Amino acid sequence: MTEHLSFAQIAAAGVLAGMGAMWGKLGWMFVIWACCAGLDYLTGCLAALKNGTWDSEVAHAGIWHKAAMVTVVLVGMLFDLALHEITGAAGIVLPISGVLVTPLLLSWYIVAELGSILENAIKMGAQVPKWLQKGLLIVTDSLNRATSSIFTGLLNPFSIPQYGALADDGFLNATVAIILTFLVSGRKFTNNN
Repeated sequence: MTEHLSFAQIAAAGVLAGMGAMWGKLGWMFVIWACCAGLDYLTGCLAALKNGTWDSEVAHAGIWHKAAMVTVVLVGMLFDLALHEITGAAGIVLPISGVLVTPLLLSWYIVAELGSILENAIKMGAQVPKWLQKGLLIVTDSLNRATSSIFTGLLNPFSIPQYGALADDGFLNATVAIILTFLVSGRKFTNNN
């Protein structure tokens, strides 16, 4: 049997490929975050409907919450732009090139949304492996620790020299390397939220 691709499938593939070429890794982070936020809202509504607790005021509050997250990401993007312009005008060279706050915010929000989606799935009756739940907590803690290290390093670049060489390959690669360092270090993490 021969399978034919529909126009919609070809168009969707073209749009996604174009977005990847235009935006690069950071663009895909925006797409993943938007998908996670939408899926979180949808699964939250479905879980509430299933359990008989759906309330339009709570649903509206969820929309406002998502709008607030967009605002925080926009502030992060403005921070990145301001930091680039201010340090450039002052002749300051930071140990990390490119955007700084935006990928960290997107990473943190993506992991938070994934955790919320899992919580909603549990409320709908799905069994979620404990290792997946624990993995999300570890990644969240790793992001928090890595962010703290990065900002400490900006104030004192010599405090995190092992990450300086990674900045040449882009900040996103450095973020991933830092997260992986925490994950494979064998440390035990706890969620202190």
